[in-house]
This record gives sequence, structure tokens and C-alpha cells, in this order.
Amino acid sequence: MDFIYESLKSVMDALSVIPDFFNALPDLFVEFMAYINLWYLKLKFSAQIVVLRISYETALLLLKEIGFNTMLETLFNKLPSELRFYAFEFGFVDGITLYFNVVTTAFVMRMSNWS
Repeated sequence: MDFIYESLKSVMDALSVIPDFFNALPDLFVEFMAYINLWYLKLKFSAQIVVLRISYETALLLLKEIGFNTMLETLFNKLPSELRFYAFEFGFVDGITLYFNVVTTAFVMRMSNWS
């Protein structure tokens, strides 16, 4: 007789899992959608980084093609030696180069409709 009671109890325990599954289904759906959204954001962010890298490389090529770096170098070499020394010491030249790289990258992104 105990075997019959234990068998019925096992069957009832197994069947009680079914309503628990249906009660947890909305939470599982929300967690699944959050996981999908996380992957979408990760993919979108990675794609934006790739676009930014491509735009930056294009901007560097554009500046090289128009001769901006050589023009900046010749203009900078026309300065007195003391001004050149302090400009290098304070990183003024690197700052100007970085600023124009950023501006040109933004220009490339606008023209490419990637922004």
C-alpha cells in the first residue's frame, strides 16, 4: 500500500511542476528579451566603434592627401626657435594635430551619414 501512495505522490509532484512552469513563463520571457536586448546593444556599440575607427582612418588619409600635416609643419618651422621649444614642451603641436583629427573625423562621419 505504501508503494501506491508513494507512486501517487510522485505523480502529483511531477504534475505540480506544470503550473509552476506556466506561472514562471512571463518572467522567463522578460529575462529572454533582456538578454536579446543586451546582445543587440553590444552589437550596436561594437559596430559604432568600428565605424569610428574607419572614419578616423579616412580622416587621417584625407588630411594626408590635402597636405595638412606638411602645411602645419612648414608653418610651425617658421616660428622662432624659442616658441617652437615651448610649443613642443607643452604639447601644443600634439593638441592641434589631435583637434584637427577630431574635426576631420566628425566631418567624414557627417558626410558618410554614419553619425
